[in-house]
Amino acid sequence: MPIKIFDTGRNNSFEIGEKIKQSGTATIKVSGNNNVIKIDDTNYNFDAYITMTHNCKLEIARGINCFNLVIYQSDNTALRIGNTVGFNGLVKISLHEPSGITIGDGCLFADQVEVMTSDMHSIVDATTKLRLNPAKDISLGNRVWVGNRSLIMKGAKIGSGAVIGAMSTVSREIPENCVAAGSPARVVRQNATWDFRLL
Repeated sequence: MPIKIFDTGRNNSFEIGEKIKQSGTATIKVSGNNNVIKIDDTNYNFDAYITMTHNCKLEIARGINCFNLVIYQSDNTALRIGNTVGFNGLVKISLHEPSGITIGDGCLFADQVEVMTSDMHSIVDATTKLRLNPAKDISLGNRVWVGNRSLIMKGAKIGSGAVIGAMSTVSREIPENCVAAGSPARVVRQNATWDFRLL
């Protein structure tokens, strides 16, 4: 069944691979203007629900494999997903304020993972009335494995080859080639990476 695109805005650009157009089970809803959507082809599943408003950029490289990917992009946000990234279950990616997320090549997300650049509400200093929790960008290097029910929060920067343990919360920098776990996530093993194969 072909994907469904609902475009009620103006000056929106869609560049979507032919296989995905014909057999993806995705819904894309664009309610604003001046958005750019580029989704390269895949030989795997493309089951996604994508919503965006104004001035958003979405780039998904070749070979994505997703079963229940939910993407929400508000005004002036950018999301890039690299080559051969897998989303094995429900994964929610949310950009509610101007910000960006970059996900490198070969990353793997387990079920019930959330990635979000904003707290979606303001925390305000009672004296100065200034906001204390602005949105921040998120970046994941290549071949990052994110375990079940983990939360990747604003300001997270995860190095290539890292493993994030199940039910972890990441909101700061995690170095490459390590295992990090907990809430907040801390490095529990260094000089480690992962493999799809059961060696």
